[in-house]
Amino acid sequence: MLELHFTPNYHNMFTWRESLWDFACVSTDVYHARWEHLHPHTVFFRGLDDTQPDWIELEVGGFCTMKDGPHLPDMDTFRADFASEEKQRNFVIPDGAPYEESSVSLRFSASSYAGGKYFYTVVFYRDHAELRIRYELPGSFALARAEYCLLTPERGTYFASDVMFDPCPTANCVQYTSLNLRHVSGSNGERWFSPAPFCYPIKMRDGSWIGVSAAPSADQLDFTGFCEEPREIRGNSFALDYTALPRYADAFDFPTLVFRFGAADPYDALRAYADGLVTMGKVPPLRRQIPDWWHGVMLCGWLSQHYGCSQRSYEEVVRVYDEAGIRWDILTIDDFFGDNKKYGIWQEDKERWPDLRGFIDRQHSLGRHVLIWVCPFGEGLPDDESYVVGEQRLPDPESPKYLARLEAALRHMFSPDEGCLDADGLKLDFTGGVPDAGEPKCTRPLYGMTYIYKWYKAVHDAAKRAKSDCLLDFQVANPHMAAFHDMTRLNDEFMPEALELPAMRTRAEIARAVTYGGLVDTDGPASQAYIENSHTFGNLSLYFTTEAIRSDPKIVEVIKKTIRDRLHR
Repeated sequence: MLELHFTPNYHNMFTWRESLWDFACVSTDVYHARWEHLHPHTVFFRGLDDTQPDWIELEVGGFCTMKDGPHLPDMDTFRADFASEEKQRNFVIPDGAPYEESSVSLRFSASSYAGGKYFYTVVFYRDHAELRIRYELPGSFALARAEYCLLTPERGTYFASDVMFDPCPTANCVQYTSLNLRHVSGSNGERWFSPAPFCYPIKMRDGSWIGVSAAPSADQLDFTGFCEEPREIRGNSFALDYTALPRYADAFDFPTLVFRFGAADPYDALRAYADGLVTMGKVPPLRRQIPDWWHGVMLCGWLSQHYGCSQRSYEEVVRVYDEAGIRWDILTIDDFFGDNKKYGIWQEDKERWPDLRGFIDRQHSLGRHVLIWVCPFGEGLPDDESYVVGEQRLPDPESPKYLARLEAALRHMFSPDEGCLDADGLKLDFTGGVPDAGEPKCTRPLYGMTYIYKWYKAVHDAAKRAKSDCLLDFQVANPHMAAFHDMTRLNDEFMPEALELPAMRTRAEIARAVTYGGLVDTDGPASQAYIENSHTFGNLSLYFTTEAIRSDPKIVEVIKKTIRDRLHR
């Protein structure tokens, strides 16, 4: 149950602090929130324990930065737009009421120095609060950034916290970090997850966790990164970067910023974020159908492509593993089965793969499956199938000609018909690229995550039409993209052996929290500890060279014992 009380200071029903003014408060069975009527642009959130300090001092505000600079709100025009007579009312909202009716809203407005007007709304729900912002500005404008939780660039929102969990894997394997550093999630600059979740779990000093997340709808994904950063004087803010400078006309609705309370740990906060997107209607519900063979032991030939990605190399890989007595289920043919100068053309190179269909058929006869590596590079595609910005060339996911090519390529790869390959799925790599800023040559301009969303959807839909149980193994851990892939690849690791297992387990837990039951490809570490334990958080994945399998009987026995004893083979 959610209740709203407006209470004068002489009848203070909480023990927070003395106030010279009337204050109002929202109470639920998860959190309390309050604000003073003379300073309504600060909303204080806290837990149910009156002895603990406030969790958050939310600065209700935000602003746009355009190509020509920031459009700051004029504080002299800031207004609280809720009626004064509401101070005399109490609101009780029953459990089980429709989502949008189970809330209480505060509305504010301010003019900008650039001639526009901001509208701010804080909406309180039982277990979370939302900050919604709309900016109205006559004419067309190029957006560079959307800032939240501040009214001036120097002062942000205060969190009673020293610890934040970064959901975007980094080269130094540090996920628990400080709010005093700038973080970017989703832009995938290091390309481990593309994209990572748009959520920052923050640990309060009372031990509870709060998830602060961006909640865009499918048509609000033009940004490239979700940022958290400290401000110069006090507090922190959040922002969405729009590095491709998308254009809008007359108004811009910021993606909703959500504060979700009551998590037990960072992964619980990430699960709540993902589930909350479904409840909010930002992501459709997803029910996965998972064939048994998707759970198999995976083998990748990347480190054994001595003769390039060729039939000769992979015949050797299969022979060496078989001679060692290692039982595996899913083989990935890695970078690249086609012409290496034409990554955009998904067609086997007949010189290097004279009989790819025959190779795949032989694996099928032994109960095995085969995935083929592809990537989103546009080399080899004609101009009318490409998304071109300056020197950058990507596939155009809205070009009818490219979509027809994609459909034909995946039908050729997956169909059992004569002349086709009858492969079983894709490993999709190098997916961190989004269109650069500039005038694109394309069917329709697409920006930031919108481009990735459209391209993933095009690949997924064409692949599933060609073979409904094909396995799509992408390096993605994000609720908005979860419907377009079946498995999250944990991606490359460049770390000391002692860090491999904990770092990759963390990546797996992030992926499992936000992909609605998607599977995990545990990827490439080749240590004994990783082989013995990685199957507890995903598919066992073997990346050993053929030389290691031939020359290291100890590691061969570890692999065989893990498969036999722990995977019940």
